[in-house]
Amino acid sequence: MPRPQGLTVKHGPQLSQLTAGVKPVPGAVNYNWRITANLPGAVPAIEQDTASTHTFKNLTGGVSYAIEVSVLGTAGLSDWTGPATMFAD
Repeated sequence: MPRPQGLTVKHGPQLSQLTAGVKPVPGAVNYNWRITANLPGAVPAIEQDTASTHTFKNLTGGVSYAIEVSVLGTAGLSDWTGPATMFAD
């Protein structure tokens, strides 16, 4: 599968949320969204979605987060995108 393109991150519809999106990937079945807080010892969390946009909830305000995405489809798994970062509000 080709690597997703056009990763963007913006504040979500409510406080402590970030919404990420990419251009839809033809043949994608699942989008694997990886988020990592910019904090010592932070462990990345992966959430799956069938959509090319995803909202991360219950984040800590004032903390910067790095978000990446890969896709799984009929042709296998893509590489991860480079990270996009934003502070949660």
